[in-house]
Amino acid sequence: MFRRNRKTAQIRANWRALLTIGLFGGLTALCQMTAISLTLVAYVISIKRTSAIGGVLFGYLIFKEKGIRARLVGAIVMVFGVLFITLF
Repeated sequence: MFRRNRKTAQIRANWRALLTIGLFGGLTALCQMTAISLTLVAYVISIKRTSAIGGVLFGYLIFKEKGIRARLVGAIVMVFGVLFITLF
């Protein structure tokens, strides 16, 4: 019971940030479903996976995350997978 009140206070204090995240999440889903209706699912999902590189770079540059090399290698492997699916 005591923990619930603390979380409620955190939600009330950060409602703008949470609303922004929710709106962008909904917009992302809407764009993805629209793209799926316009082209092949494999292409849409492959392109969506390329956002991993941006996430890795943002994590390193903004949040100073450790282990950038391993994460970047994994993201690059996914991008090569996108190219492989798209070209072959």
